Amino acid sequence: MKINRFQYMKYMAATNFTGTITKHRDDITLDLWKVTLNNGFISERSEAIVTYCLTGFSSFLSAALLGGILFTLAPKRKRWINGAVLPAVLAGHLANCMTGCFATHVWLPEAVSARQRPSPGNPSRRRG
Repeated sequence: MKINRFQYMKYMAATNFTGTITKHRDDITLDLWKVTLNNGFISERSEAIVTYCLTGFSSFLSAALLGGILFTLAPKRKRWINGAVLPAVLAGHLANCMTGCFATHVWLPEAVSARQRPSPGNPSRRRG
């Protein structure tokens, strides 16, 4: 999908951002080049959010490790620990998703040059 995004950006830059596209379910056709991008593409921001979601400590392996450690520390509370592991995994996953959303909310892509970036003291130039 990353190759599709680069090809789409190259197409838009070559046509001065006036090139037409046609969407067919998941595919995108670049009309002037007569090229079809299978399965479309995702934006850089969406890619960053997915990266945050997949790299956090919300996997089942980390839940198994946590459960094993807690079983050895509190063997009499195994039943309570078993009931708390799945909600803890879901809460960890939601926390990772929210971290990704907040981090990418203020994230500026690399394509923006330093002179276009908003300065902290000048709120009128901030992107919204």
